[in-house]
Amino acid sequence: MDAVDFAALARGLILYAVFPVWVGAAFADWLCHRRSAIERTSGWREAALHWLLLIELAVPAAAVALLEVNALVVCLMLGGWVLHELTTYADLRWATGRRRVSPAEQMVHNLFELAPVVAGAMVLMLHWPAVRSLLRADGAAPDFGARLDLPQIPPGQGVMVAGVLLLFVALPYAEELARCLRVARAAARARQARGHDPHSAFG
Repeated sequence: MDAVDFAALARGLILYAVFPVWVGAAFADWLCHRRSAIERTSGWREAALHWLLLIELAVPAAAVALLEVNALVVCLMLGGWVLHELTTYADLRWATGRRRVSPAEQMVHNLFELAPVVAGAMVLMLHWPAVRSLLRADGAAPDFGARLDLPQIPPGQGVMVAGVLLLFVALPYAEELARCLRVARAAARARQARGHDPHSAFG
């Protein structure tokens, strides 16, 4: 199989296999949070960590989609992955002491973590010279320039991806955070009514 065929195959797998698995895992994770009453257990702090996790994936993904993949983008990918793992650890430490993380949710987490790694590995293979430049394997200096390289994708495909992300990731997690903040404010008002002074609506 030549390089052109491999590139087309890898992009197809990312779009039609890895991406749906990740979106499905994200939505299932939201359902697990809802079932475990995150708004009354681990609360808005965990919901905020979930948004941080999404941002840590979105930034390198946007860089891959919009920029020429060079040493700069590879560093963004690797840095985003490291930050994502550290935030995942913080998220689990906070959540496991405050709500039940079921076996089903733990399996969902596995898919949630694995899908970006698989997609990232495919991207790195497609742009292996950029990785080698970081390792100085060819003696060439790594390129850290940021240059737009907009993908030539059908408009319908772009709309589909954006719509799926909005409906099954952004809106559910926005609802989760809003729900947690609403319950936190209600709890703060209840404490004040009992004569307490928590000094914060998010205590």
